[in-house]
Amino acid sequence: MTTVSNRLKTTIDTTTGHELTFDTYTGEVLVSQKEIIKRHKVTTDVGSQCRHPVDARTSEELTEILSVHDYWADNLTIEPEKLLDLLETGAISVGAIKLFRQILLGLAGRNIWFGKLTDVATKREIGDLTRAGLIRVIRQGKAMPTKVIVHPWYGWRGDRMSRQSYIGAWIRIASD
Repeated sequence: MTTVSNRLKTTIDTTTGHELTFDTYTGEVLVSQKEIIKRHKVTTDVGSQCRHPVDARTSEELTEILSVHDYWADNLTIEPEKLLDLLETGAISVGAIKLFRQILLGLAGRNIWFGKLTDVATKREIGDLTRAGLIRVIRQGKAMPTKVIVHPWYGWRGDRMSRQSYIGAWIRIASD
């Protein structure tokens, strides 16, 4: 019995930009389609013509700011195995891990979550995450939602290339 998955190979022809799927035994091209690469062009300067993401006070403001220069703002990356590693260390309670996962799933952009922590957790769980260095809580007054900045190693929404610089800044490693 022949396994079909070993016979088929997909590659991109760099000269024409076509994605080709072919049979490796016969050499027959089965599918040929033009690969469309979406280009994203930034036309504004961050900081002078629009604000930095850390300056956002609400989820809506962050979405507006990221729409200017983060084409992948809807991509959510969560590392579940890293959450399990936190449980294995025993330094954080199960309730705190559940809260942390809920915050990660609700990231508005980059590593920022907006909301009212008292509605979703106890002070003990919030304290556990803060002491462990997994979140930083910024209170913005009664009229504004609480801003929670999450350790970017565990969760991220948006362009993953910028995630590395945020991780370095979180653990205070200077980048060149």
